[in-house]
Amino acid sequence: MATLVVRGLVERRDSRYVLGTRMFTLGNQVPFCRPRQLRETAKPILHAVHSNVRQNVHLAILDDDQVLYVEKLALPKQTLPTAVGAKLPAHQTALGKALLAYSGSIAVESYLSRRLSAATSCTVTDPDKMWRELVDVRAHGFATERNESMIGLSCVAAPIFGPGTQHPIAAVSVSLLGGQVSPLDYVTTAQNTARSISSALRSAVRSGHFTRPGISAAAPERCAEPAQAELEAP
Repeated sequence: MATLVVRGLVERRDSRYVLGTRMFTLGNQVPFCRPRQLRETAKPILHAVHSNVRQNVHLAILDDDQVLYVEKLALPKQTLPTAVGAKLPAHQTALGKALLAYSGSIAVESYLSRRLSAATSCTVTDPDKMWRELVDVRAHGFATERNESMIGLSCVAAPIFGPGTQHPIAAVSVSLLGGQVSPLDYVTTAQNTARSISSALRSAVRSGHFTRPGISAAAPERCAEPAQAELEAP
């Protein structure tokens, strides 16, 4: 069981164990979180946001220790270090930080015990600093990055909670190039988009498009609110 905890498959909650973040990336275990189904559900919402704010929009899940990009809507003639199906280290991205922050203290400690690679001189590679940042992400409900995965790129991301889960199953981000606009200007956009996708997933379960053991179309589980912060500042 200790190995499952370290790998993020389960988490210890008092005297019991519950599914961990990693399990939510295993499509055969959680059908509504399969990348293709998640993408199709979120796509209309992402397109509407992309058209409205005219910025780059990403949807991603956590796959092992990396962010896996499920959808990308980019502005013309802008080069980003992202692509659908591509992966980046979680700590280098706002998306990854939005997901890591809810992974539980044991999983985060395991992640931070390894060498944190740097994509740029601005990438946070100090474990204590990253821990404090994840505590802040959990407290405020969004994550940011500035020049951490690519110089000139800044992002704000918010976690997406699925039906009946206390862990995010994905995250959505608004990404900006050039530095003329602060990512903080898009916090509300990212958070509202995440809530809209969560609602769409809940509706999909209710309508029977997605099912999972213990959830019927007639009586779907309520989309749980985030649990209290498990990460505490050192």
